Amino acid sequence: MDSSEKSSVRKMLLFDFDGTIADSFLMVIEEYNRFAPWFFARPIPEDSFEEIRSLSIQDLAVRQHVNLVSGFFLFGIIQLQMYRRVKELHPYKNILLIIQLIHVAYPDLIIGILSSNNTLVIDEFLDANHAKHSFSEVLSSNGVFNKNKIVGQLIKKYALIPANILYVTDEKRDVIMAKKCEIKSLGVTWGYGSKSSLMEYSPDYLVESPDSMIEIIEAFV
Repeated sequence: MDSSEKSSVRKMLLFDFDGTIADSFLMVIEEYNRFAPWFFARPIPEDSFEEIRSLSIQDLAVRQHVNLVSGFFLFGIIQLQMYRRVKELHPYKNILLIIQLIHVAYPDLIIGILSSNNTLVIDEFLDANHAKHSFSEVLSSNGVFNKNKIVGQLIKKYALIPANILYVTDEKRDVIMAKKCEIKSLGVTWGYGSKSSLMEYSPDYLVESPDSMIEIIEAFV
């Protein structure tokens, strides 16, 4: 990375958390299966893990017999359990190192996390991995469908052009959100969403390993 070649236009690099930075898929499934019977929801067997990676949140809820009320409580319980088990969470290979290198090389780049998970979980994770200094913003949408509102607030706060925001995510609902907000999206295939489900909604970029992000992010900056 050549830090002498920086854009004079301010830009923002946003990351989803679960499935993009944190390898939380199996923990979430485990906690869901533990508490699903409390709400008469169906457990997720191991042999269907790949299948559910291709489903939308709505389709998954229907498949698992999770209604709006039970989903609200399950979501909250899973977040609480993740906070209790945060030391068991690990980042995907090299991703925090890559973000740190980008932060050092491009100090004018705003780097943030925008997640539906609780900021307490994210902050504890970043502290445990000595990575908090790399992020200017750590934000929660307080729900799986409110990220567009937060993006709008960030655009106003930093006076950004939407096209100068790149959102890195593993889920197709985030790709859809990015298109609605007219920001760019970088889909990653190692998280909750399958490669085929991401490709269905045509993110601006698609990568299959954290190392592959570097060239795309440098070109974006």
